[in-house]
Amino acid sequence: MEVMLTVRRTPADALGGRTRFGGGVSRPMTRVRFWLNWHVEYGQAIRVVGSHENLGAWQLSEALQLHWSEGDQWTAVAELPAGRIAEYKYVLVDSNNSQGLSWQQGNNSVLALRQDDREVEVYDNWAGGPGAAVIAAGKSTTRENRLVAWAEDIERLVASQRGELRRSRMELIAAQDDARSAREETRRLKTELATAQADRQEDKMRVRELETMNKLLRTQLQDSAASFRAALETAQRYLREAEQQSAKPSSSNTAEPHAMASLLS
Repeated sequence: MEVMLTVRRTPADALGGRTRFGGGVSRPMTRVRFWLNWHVEYGQAIRVVGSHENLGAWQLSEALQLHWSEGDQWTAVAELPAGRIAEYKYVLVDSNNSQGLSWQQGNNSVLALRQDDREVEVYDNWAGGPGAAVIAAGKSTTRENRLVAWAEDIERLVASQRGELRRSRMELIAAQDDARSAREETRRLKTELATAQADRQEDKMRVRELETMNKLLRTQLQDSAASFRAALETAQRYLREAEQQSAKPSSSNTAEPHAMASLLS
């Protein structure tokens, strides 16, 4: 007997969500109740095994146990991530639940869960044929139609994310342009600052040169003033001496008047 155990990665896996996985991201969960009408022999039981860990991750020993009720109705509840698909099969097991006696016929059943699904009921058949009923929010449809609707949801989500990606790229380009302009402005300001600092340094050097020249001029002025005062004092001394000399009568000049006076007398 051929058993199909194909495990596939869905687009929703790549789109992320909120189920707890290795990366710590969480995804809302959907409460799924499985129903199967099938007659088994006394002591036998039915399990559902599938791609998600709550369905045993294709390990029969970890598969979900279904419970029998009147009318050979088997049912079980599993929490599965919303917005994803789950593959599964029913397995007839022995009384010890350790050995698979028979696997559900056909390919793996595929259940598509939409993002807003909170509770879903699935009415399957052992033959695994199309037409199994899926009820969510009071509306009934088939697994196939649910898969089509899920694919359309994913297509819309991908289109939306593409639009978001395009907008993000445009924002990134704008941000890069702004960053480039900011870098150019920064370089310009740095150049201006360097020029201003060089001018300031040059001004400081000029101030120091002017201060040195001012000190030199002041020293020269002081020296010139001292020389001028010394020359002035010398000139004044010469003038006083000249005046004093001019104020004294000579001895010959004074004797002649006296002699004239004697003669006249």
